[in-house]
Amino acid sequence: MVDVAKKVRKQGGGFLHPGEEVLAATVINPVGTFKKNVAFGAVGGLVGAAVGSAIAKKGEEPGSGTAAEAFPLAKSSLLALTDNRWLLFELGTVSGKIKDLAAEWPHAHITSITGDKARLTTAITVEFADGSTLGVEAVKGVRPQDLIEAAAAL
Repeated sequence: MVDVAKKVRKQGGGFLHPGEEVLAATVINPVGTFKKNVAFGAVGGLVGAAVGSAIAKKGEEPGSGTAAEAFPLAKSSLLALTDNRWLLFELGTVSGKIKDLAAEWPHAHITSITGDKARLTTAITVEFADGSTLGVEAVKGVRPQDLIEAAAAL
């Protein structure tokens, strides 16, 4: 399994404040990304893309003007929790390396993170201080449970 928090310390260290400690992190994607990628790989080409789109779960659209709607989720993002704040990094789609800091928030901005484990992925629900929620997913190998547990301990 990948230690995503270590990745933040190494590749994203320039975005951390002096003395800031990374508590946990995981790579997140829009809901349905994993199924879509599997279908594309299994069938390939345009047919795979069509099959993948058809079987991808459709998450609920966040309400207009909410924190969930404003959450800058990219095709591949990394959500990290530090002792001071939440960080959202944009990842390179091919390299998987941290490209940029997409957003940062105080702890109070995200009130909870919960997960529903499946065999290969965890469906994650991010709840914001304004009551809005956002569904994302993470594959098992990037240790989403570490982030869920660290968030619960705040």
